[in-house]
Amino acid sequence: MTQEYPKSRRTYKDAVFRDLYGSEDRKDYTLELYNALNGSDYHNPEDITLNMLGDALFIGVRNDVSFVIGNELVLWEHQSTKNPNMALRGLEYFTALYSKEIKCLGSARYSTKRIRISTPRYVVFYMGTKDIQDVETMRLSDSYEGEGDLEVTVRVLNINPGHNEELKSKSKTLRGYCRLIELVRANREEGAEVDEAVSNAVKTCIKEGDLRKYLLERREAVVGMFIGHLTEEEAMAEMREANLREGWEEATVQYVRALMSSLGIESGAAMDLLDIPEAERATINEHL
Repeated sequence: MTQEYPKSRRTYKDAVFRDLYGSEDRKDYTLELYNALNGSDYHNPEDITLNMLGDALFIGVRNDVSFVIGNELVLWEHQSTKNPNMALRGLEYFTALYSKEIKCLGSARYSTKRIRISTPRYVVFYMGTKDIQDVETMRLSDSYEGEGDLEVTVRVLNINPGHNEELKSKSKTLRGYCRLIELVRANREEGAEVDEAVSNAVKTCIKEGDLRKYLLERREAVVGMFIGHLTEEEAMAEMREANLREGWEEATVQYVRALMSSLGIESGAAMDLLDIPEAERATINEHL
C-alpha cells in the first residue's frame, strides 16, 4: 500500500532545516554545524541551549534556528529566495531574543557598571536558484533613508553546489541537507511529480549516507514537509501568474482606450498598433 503524505500548507518556512538543526533530540547536528562554521571544538551537545521564537510572547515572530552556546547568541536562517531584508528581520529576531536575556537582568541593567550580554552571530544559509557569491554581507543601514546610528549585519552563505564546499566538507549534515535539496530539484526538473521527486531524493540520500540516520528516523515527516512546501510553492506560483495576468489585462485595456481616444480609431485598429494576438482580443474587448 502506497503511503499518502499530507498536502497541507506548511506552518513555518524551511521546515526541514528547522527540524534538522532546531530539535532538542538533534543538538549533536547543531553542534557539528556550529563547529564547522566557527572552527570551534565543542564536544557536548548539551552546551547548546535552544531558544527559537514562536511562543505566545512573540506572536508573529518566528525564526528557523536560534540558540545560546558559550557567550554567543546564534541565529541561523535558511532561505530559498534571496531576501534583501534579512538584516531588518534580524533586528526583529534579536530584539525578541535579547529581551528574554535582558529581562533576567532585572534592575541590574540600570547599574552604572557595564553589563555584558551574549555576542550575536547571524548567518543565513542560501540555497535559491539565483547565483550569488560564496559569502555576502547584508546590513541594516542599507535600508535606511539616510545616515543612521544602529547597525545589524548578517552573513549570507551560498550553499548551492560548487559554493562553500570546504564548509560542507566539515559538516556531513549540511552536506547531506544540500544534497537532498539538490536531488529534489533535479527530479522535478526531469518532470517527476512532487511526491515521486521527494521520495526518490530521500532514498538516494539514505544510500549515500550523509543524512542516513536522520532520514531513517524522520523519513515520513521529511517527505511530508517537502511535499507540503513544494505544493504550496506551486499554488503560490499559480496565484502570482494569475495576478500578473490580471495586471497585464488591465494595463492593456488602458493602452487600447488611450489610443482609441487620442487617434479616434476603433478597438481593432488600436490592438493592431499594439500587436495584440487575436487570441487575446476577445478578453480585452470585454473590458473596454
